[in-house]
Amino acid sequence: MSKDDAYYADAEILSYSTSDGVRTHDKSVHEGYFQKNEDGFSFVYTDYPDPSDQSQVRKSTLSVKKNAPITLLHEGACQAKLTFEEGKKHPVSYETQFGTVRLVVHTKKTAYSTEAMKHIIQLHYHLFTGDHELSEHHIKIVIKKRKDVP
Repeated sequence: MSKDDAYYADAEILSYSTSDGVRTHDKSVHEGYFQKNEDGFSFVYTDYPDPSDQSQVRKSTLSVKKNAPITLLHEGACQAKLTFEEGKKHPVSYETQFGTVRLVVHTKKTAYSTEAMKHIIQLHYHLFTGDHELSEHHIKIVIKKRKDVP
């Protein structure tokens, strides 16, 4: 395995979502570890489902594979596995301290590109509970190798 196959990286996540006609924007940066494999890569990072409560840590793994849906697995606080497959609906169960929330992810578009140690993932999806649309999301994730870590 070469040094370009596994390294510490930062993921800049830019998102906007619309819920009940209200649009919100968010930008965050997460430190993590990038691991290339035969058919794609994974990026593992920690975050906080509730930024005001730093005691609720969550480990997240973003997986991108050739000819497969993009997945995002959350472990710890608010456990869930989200599957993003263009044009498809996938159920998701959010396990929280208050109980299970059952949702459906309907992915409209996915895109992935790479250039000189930068990986760009774009997702456009809707979240539903039953037949009711909760929100629409547009997310751009840019993963770059950290320069301060050998």
